[in-house]
Amino acid sequence: MTTLTPAQDRAIRLIVADMRASDRPDARYGIAPRQLARMLWPDSPAWDKRTRFGATSNQGALGGTMPMNAAKLLWKLNEHRLVFLDDYVWRLYPAAERYVDGE
Repeated sequence: MTTLTPAQDRAIRLIVADMRASDRPDARYGIAPRQLARMLWPDSPAWDKRTRFGATSNQGALGGTMPMNAAKLLWKLNEHRLVFLDDYVWRLYPAAERYVDGE
Protein backbone atom coordinates (compact mmCIF):
# COMPACT_ATOMS: atom_id res chain seq x y z
CA MET A 1 0.00 0.00 0.00
CA THR A 2 1.23 3.47 -0.86
CA THR A 3 2.19 5.76 2.03
CA LEU A 4 1.04 9.32 1.45
CA THR A 5 1.43 12.48 3.47
CA PRO A 6 -1.76 13.83 5.07
CA ALA A 7 -2.04 16.50 2.35
CA GLN A 8 -1.62 13.94 -0.44
CA ASP A 9 -4.13 11.62 1.22
CA ARG A 10 -6.70 14.41 1.51
CA ALA A 11 -6.14 15.45 -2.11
CA ILE A 12 -6.59 11.96 -3.57
CA ARG A 13 -9.69 11.37 -1.46
CA LEU A 14 -11.21 14.66 -2.65
CA ILE A 15 -10.38 13.88 -6.28
CA VAL A 16 -11.91 10.39 -6.13
CA ALA A 17 -15.01 11.75 -4.34
CA ASP A 18 -15.36 14.46 -7.00
CA MET A 19 -15.01 11.88 -9.77
CA ARG A 20 -17.64 9.65 -8.21
CA ALA A 21 -20.02 12.60 -7.76
CA SER A 22 -19.58 13.78 -11.35
CA ASP A 23 -21.78 12.50 -14.13
CA ARG A 24 -18.77 11.83 -16.35
CA PRO A 25 -17.55 8.27 -16.90
CA ASP A 26 -14.32 7.43 -15.08
CA ALA A 27 -12.32 7.43 -18.32
CA ARG A 28 -13.50 10.98 -19.15
CA TYR A 29 -12.94 12.50 -15.70
CA GLY A 30 -10.12 15.00 -15.37
CA ILE A 31 -9.12 17.65 -12.88
CA ALA A 32 -7.10 20.84 -13.24
CA PRO A 33 -4.83 22.23 -10.50
CA ARG A 34 -7.07 25.29 -10.00
CA GLN A 35 -10.08 23.02 -9.50
CA LEU A 36 -8.19 20.92 -6.95
CA ALA A 37 -7.03 24.06 -5.14
CA ARG A 38 -10.67 25.21 -4.86
CA MET A 39 -11.58 21.82 -3.38
CA LEU A 40 -8.67 21.81 -0.91
CA TRP A 41 -8.88 25.41 0.26
CA PRO A 42 -12.37 26.72 -0.58
CA ASP A 43 -12.51 29.42 2.11
CA SER A 44 -8.95 30.68 1.92
CA PRO A 45 -8.57 34.47 1.83
CA ALA A 46 -5.84 33.99 -0.79
CA TRP A 47 -8.57 33.56 -3.45
CA ASP A 48 -9.19 37.31 -3.22
CA LYS A 49 -5.54 38.21 -3.78
CA ARG A 50 -3.73 38.76 -7.03
CA THR A 51 -0.11 38.03 -7.71
CA ARG A 52 1.98 40.42 -9.73
CA PHE A 53 4.65 39.54 -12.22
CA GLY A 54 7.69 41.59 -11.30
CA ALA A 55 7.33 45.33 -11.59
CA THR A 56 4.96 45.31 -14.55
CA SER A 57 1.41 46.58 -14.65
CA ASN A 58 0.19 43.00 -15.19
CA GLN A 59 -2.05 42.20 -12.23
CA GLY A 60 -1.34 38.50 -12.29
CA ALA A 61 -3.56 35.58 -11.45
CA LEU A 62 -6.37 35.62 -8.95
CA GLY A 63 -5.74 33.16 -6.14
CA GLY A 64 -2.02 33.66 -5.93
CA THR A 65 0.07 30.53 -5.88
CA MET A 66 -2.68 28.18 -4.69
CA PRO A 67 -3.07 26.43 -8.08
CA MET A 68 0.70 25.94 -8.19
CA ASN A 69 0.61 24.29 -4.76
CA ALA A 70 -2.20 22.01 -5.94
CA ALA A 71 -0.14 21.17 -9.04
CA LYS A 72 2.77 20.16 -6.78
CA LEU A 73 0.43 17.82 -4.94
CA LEU A 74 -0.70 16.32 -8.24
CA TRP A 75 2.92 15.73 -9.30
CA LYS A 76 3.58 13.97 -5.98
CA LEU A 77 0.49 11.80 -6.53
CA ASN A 78 1.87 11.08 -10.00
CA GLU A 79 5.06 9.75 -8.39
CA HIS A 80 2.87 7.30 -6.45
CA ARG A 81 1.14 6.28 -9.72
CA LEU A 82 -2.30 7.48 -8.57
CA VAL A 83 -2.80 10.20 -11.19
CA PHE A 84 -1.30 11.00 -14.59
CA LEU A 85 -1.19 14.04 -16.86
CA ASP A 86 -3.15 13.63 -20.08
CA ASP A 87 -3.67 16.49 -22.51
CA TYR A 88 -3.43 19.25 -19.86
CA VAL A 89 -5.73 17.58 -17.32
CA TRP A 90 -4.99 15.11 -14.58
CA ARG A 91 -6.67 11.73 -14.75
CA LEU A 92 -6.88 8.89 -12.24
CA TYR A 93 -5.24 5.53 -12.41
CA PRO A 94 -7.44 2.66 -11.16
CA ALA A 95 -5.04 2.44 -8.19
CA ALA A 96 -6.42 5.76 -6.90
CA GLU A 97 -9.85 4.28 -6.28
CA ARG A 98 -8.32 1.16 -4.77
CA TYR A 99 -6.27 3.36 -2.41
CA VAL A 100 -9.34 5.29 -1.29
CA ASP A 101 -11.36 2.09 -0.85
CA GLY A 102 -8.56 0.61 1.26
CA GLU A 103 -7.74 -2.26 -1.08
